[in-house]
Amino acid sequence: MGARVSHQFNESILDLKQPIVVVSSWGGSVSFSGVLRHVLSALGKRPIYIMALDQRGEVRVEGGVTIIPTFCDGYETRRAVLVLEAVCRIKPAAVLFFYDLFAAQYHYPILVEIQRRLAPVVIYLPIDGTLVNAQPLQAAANFERLVFYTEAAQRRFLKLCDSLDMPEQNTALEQRCRVIAHGVDRASFFPTEGGKLIAKQMAFPNQPQLHQAPIILNANQPWERKRLDLTVEGFSRFLAKSDREVYLYLHLPGARSEDIEALEQQTQALGIQQYVVLGGTGRRSIEDLNWLYNACEVGINTAMGEGWGLVSCEHAATGAAQIVTDDEQLREIWGSAALYAKITSTEQNWFCPHVEYQVVDPISAGQSLHALFSDQKLLQKHSTAATARMEKSRFDWEYIEQQWATLFDEVLEYDFPRT
Repeated sequence: MGARVSHQFNESILDLKQPIVVVSSWGGSVSFSGVLRHVLSALGKRPIYIMALDQRGEVRVEGGVTIIPTFCDGYETRRAVLVLEAVCRIKPAAVLFFYDLFAAQYHYPILVEIQRRLAPVVIYLPIDGTLVNAQPLQAAANFERLVFYTEAAQRRFLKLCDSLDMPEQNTALEQRCRVIAHGVDRASFFPTEGGKLIAKQMAFPNQPQLHQAPIILNANQPWERKRLDLTVEGFSRFLAKSDREVYLYLHLPGARSEDIEALEQQTQALGIQQYVVLGGTGRRSIEDLNWLYNACEVGINTAMGEGWGLVSCEHAATGAAQIVTDDEQLREIWGSAALYAKITSTEQNWFCPHVEYQVVDPISAGQSLHALFSDQKLLQKHSTAATARMEKSRFDWEYIEQQWATLFDEVLEYDFPRT
């Protein structure tokens, strides 16, 4: 278990110019942590203290941001207590909880106390399924601002709240909700010069079999809800009806040995191991990731819980057609620019018991792949449409950062506590 904040936190580092405490992960420049860095840019010159729920070690300063490691070997209740201790010491102007939904039942009760007695709380709600259990989320109605990344996610939350008997918390709840999308870093992810052959050679220098063949990419991390097994099964069904030599590349950043073994066993059982390439478990640099995206003609995401899908968006920005789960949140993001793999069933899982997830039909995923690779015009149409979709202003980080800046200006406009 990690050290107490009071033992490692040096009050001399405090800056009294409206500090903001952010409770989140701090793992890198891509995925969820990459989004957070854009949010921090929107906060201007205010001192920032990150309660880093995924970090061990001592308090440190990175790029002007103070990082307070709060891992505690994954004990969520202990981490929540450390957050309260830090907020009491720092006395921030506001607190931003920017973390996955599964931790709600541990952190929300303490955040409610912070909202009541210490500072306004802005809560980020990354809803990636249908909300079916109100209990862990009921406290969220108390916070100063609630931020969703799609209108569909906000509707799901408000529908759940309407079913609860808590009229006081629901007063003007919708007025405290905001929808702020994720963005696409088009300065980092863009079509490279030289065509597909150059991109494939750069992305796979030691795999010449990939240089001339079409490649399908799933670059999601091998978490349970990402359901890479459904991508593999859908690809197998596609191969059974295709006379083309097409490869599936699974990027697998952060994969464990058991994740690799499970995928190897599945591809062998399906008899397609020679067409499925399991990538390295390390993280690629942004430049290398852009080459990987450019090398792959089609992206596929068969996650059973996907609130946004940054990988699909980044890949689309390089000129690749996308297949995603047929969920109302993803339809809001993609419109007619993507193909949709149909839902065959729903299920709940231990890691997020208050959410019901949609399970992709691998037959439908295979059919979508077959449609794209059997019709060059359709492939080009969806490749162009996907790129154009990501060029819309609503996905521009500068625009999104301004939305976050406006939100915090609203929160900090009045003295706290509210009267």
